[in-house]
Amino acid sequence: MEITQIELHQINLEQGTVKITGNVKNKGRELHLKSNQVMLFYHYLNEIRPVILQTNKTQSNIFILSGAGKRIFPGIINRMINEGKSHMKNYYR
Repeated sequence: MEITQIELHQINLEQGTVKITGNVKNKGRELHLKSNQVMLFYHYLNEIRPVILQTNKTQSNIFILSGAGKRIFPGIINRMINEGKSHMKNYYR
């Protein structure tokens, strides 16, 4: 999952863009964020991420971190999305 590979220098909130680095399977590209996505990124970068780094006494240029301040694995994100979908199905029943 590409989101686990994003580094801070690839994010430009003022322009609302994220540059995705290409690899063997995918070409590099630039994603344009919607205003609500920019706000979510801003909140994470300025409120949540600093707490993770401070709690774990670590530094990292990786965008999304685990609670331990390390790179998060794609499988974890998939699990979080699937659990969220499951909770939403139960909510709307």
